[in-house]
Amino acid sequence: MEDVFAYHSQLLLPEHDTYAMFLSYRQYSDMKLARRLAFSLQRNSDLSVFRDEDCLPIGRPFDFEFLKALCHSEVYVPLLSAQAIARFSEPDAHEQMDNFD
Repeated sequence: MEDVFAYHSQLLLPEHDTYAMFLSYRQYSDMKLARRLAFSLQRNSDLSVFRDEDCLPIGRPFDFEFLKALCHSEVYVPLLSAQAIARFSEPDAHEQMDNFD
């Protein structure tokens, strides 16, 4: 039980970067849209935007760093394209890997 508490308490460490916006998207269908949106928001409004490709440290545990960034974001913005939603109705959708499937 102590390991679970230690793991989760690290998610809220104050020295972690904070983000105004956390972009969540499906890699296979919405990566380009997320990239353009993050770039535009940062350039035009000076918002700090979390996007995994730009912000996750290389070599660190993906799931932990992802959750830590989520905990330190003011707003969560899911990008749901028609293509991303349609994929869930495919017969083999549960077998296709896309980060947190």
